[in-house]
Amino acid sequence: MKTQTFGIEIEVTGITREQAGQVIADYFGTRNIYVGGGYRTYEVKDNKGRTWKAMYDSSIVPQKKKGRTRVSA
Repeated sequence: MKTQTFGIEIEVTGITREQAGQVIADYFGTRNIYVGGGYRTYEVKDNKGRTWKAMYDSSIVPQKKKGRTRVSA
């Protein structure tokens, strides 16, 4: 049987990549490690040795409300 891998992408705003990585690490009881690179990536290994990544995604444009207007965050 062929072994296949796949990925799941969850896009979030309102928290940093470091915070997202820490949530994943807390869930698995492991560590959140900054590996950097072009995507400013944080990596977490789960208990089965799989790697979960919190990384930059150029399709997300962070915004916040200022009064009644949206501005860059």
